[in-house]
Amino acid sequence: MKRIVLSFVYIVCFMSLSMGQNHLRFKGVPMDGTIQQFAQKLTQKGLTIVEKGNDNIILSGMFASYKDCVVGVIGDKQQHVAKVAVLFPDCDTWADLEKNYTNIKQMLTQKYGEPTDVVEKCQDSYIDDDMDKMFALQLQKCTYYSIFTTEEGSIQLELKSSDYKCYVILSYFDNANQQQVINDALEDL
Repeated sequence: MKRIVLSFVYIVCFMSLSMGQNHLRFKGVPMDGTIQQFAQKLTQKGLTIVEKGNDNIILSGMFASYKDCVVGVIGDKQQHVAKVAVLFPDCDTWADLEKNYTNIKQMLTQKYGEPTDVVEKCQDSYIDDDMDKMFALQLQKCTYYSIFTTEEGSIQLELKSSDYKCYVILSYFDNANQQQVINDALEDL
């Protein structure tokens, strides 16, 4: 009898946790549902859909007081939101790039607390001016990121470069959705 009661309590607790999963929020919108549903909610927040792919939707608009941002909503095999990433406008100088990174990092710290992991350095010690730092970032010799961890997921802020353009990128990973991606992968094995 004791086993039956304990099993029942366990099942009820597990079901409440599963059904009551809190999702990370992006622009105040919970990262749940399909990428189409999520993108539609983002359009109600002022973003514009630019492109739709099989497993992603690209939007553009203002984010965190920055104009002309590109927002990517990436889906898993079932088209559920797996990741949301914001690409801020590219910068021509290290001073502008670092200013944007620092400003966004301060806002994230105000909202989520201190980052759980931070690396902000260039590999070569001879790099000392703005032009050298931009070149080092373009050559993948600079690592700049801050990770913020919450119960619902994680947020990663980083400096990146592609096609010789340097920019700040902010990525949101929802724990419940990431677990579903892992479960889907395990099912494949």
